[in-house]
Amino acid sequence: DKNMNVFINQLFDKYSSELNTVYGHSDFDFNITSSDKNAPHTIMCRYQECTLGNILADAFVNVTSSNLSFVNGGNVRTNLLKGDITRKQVIDVSPFFNSIFVKEITGEAILNALEFGVSNLPRASGGFLQVSGCTYYVNTSINSTVEKDDNGMFLKVGGERRVSNVKINGKPLNLSQKYNLSAAEFILDGGDGYSMFKEFPTVNESVFADSDVLGYYIKNELGGKVPSKYQELQNRINIDKKPDDDDNDIKKINLLSEYLKNTFIYILLSMFLFM
Repeated sequence: DKNMNVFINQLFDKYSSELNTVYGHSDFDFNITSSDKNAPHTIMCRYQECTLGNILADAFVNVTSSNLSFVNGGNVRTNLLKGDITRKQVIDVSPFFNSIFVKEITGEAILNALEFGVSNLPRASGGFLQVSGCTYYVNTSINSTVEKDDNGMFLKVGGERRVSNVKINGKPLNLSQKYNLSAAEFILDGGDGYSMFKEFPTVNESVFADSDVLGYYIKNELGGKVPSKYQELQNRINIDKKPDDDDNDIKKINLLSEYLKNTFIYILLSMFLFM
């Protein structure tokens, strides 16, 4: 529509100075678009960990001082290319202007949310969760036992879980413990089927919308320079990898150390007794 195009262009002209505000710089691309023809979806954030999801979820945690954050993959819309990062670009990444809230929820609700988020794998889903302050493993050889109502809302996990080895800031998830979770109002209000959050109290409402928080984080917390750690995936979401390999190695080392220590003590006692 010609008249609509004129109107939109006038708006862009009016707000061009604000939209061209530079928040910082990146020496690398945040590329969320898959070139794999066999991939479940062109946007990787909807079925696996993605670098842009990582920095966006970290921004949520940073501005709210929460324990962890969830960002639905459908909220990450486009690539963020290297060079100067402007307000227009971060709005393009998350164009919905959802308010960010913090809710105090149980570890059990976190586990249910993660299980619900991977229930469609290997198919893509806008409800797949990008995370910060949290790591977990997913076994897709287990058929999802998530039960939903007729509107696609989460009801319960009816059997074996796909998700395991969940850790919050490096510590095993405690199902009865309360955690402060930050997320967009859309998710916390039941969007994408996440009904498990509704019963929990809101403890904080951020002054930021999800469309602004990334720019603030880059400018004010990262000093205007995106660090190189965000160029690589950080193993927050481990799909079809063996969990606890490192933990098992540590356990073996601890057991061996304990065995050697006890053996040494036994030898010393034997020598003392038979002297």
